[in-house]
Amino acid sequence: MKSKLASLALLAALPFSTGCLSVYSPAIGVIYTDVKFPTHVTGNGAPSKSATGEATSFFGIFAAGDASIDNIARKGGIGSIHHVDTHVKNILGFGTMKVTVYGD
Repeated sequence: MKSKLASLALLAALPFSTGCLSVYSPAIGVIYTDVKFPTHVTGNGAPSKSATGEATSFFGIFAAGDASIDNIARKGGIGSIHHVDTHVKNILGFGTMKVTVYGD
């Protein structure tokens, strides 16, 4: 009985063991997070292109993806970055972070 209770307590604590949950966000909901926020802004002119990259995380245990600004801009043919937006979604420890780079 004690081992079952200990296992259940460990499983219940798992989502909270990753510090700020599994993906970065300026506003964190323990059970649900869906936040869009600006990451970077430059003085470059109005953007004509955009490109997106995404990374996912499962309870902070497994994570994969490429949400780096440099790689997103390169793949989207963007040489001059205007601004970067980020969208974070986390549902019970399964998180995604989508980064969108705007520029020319």
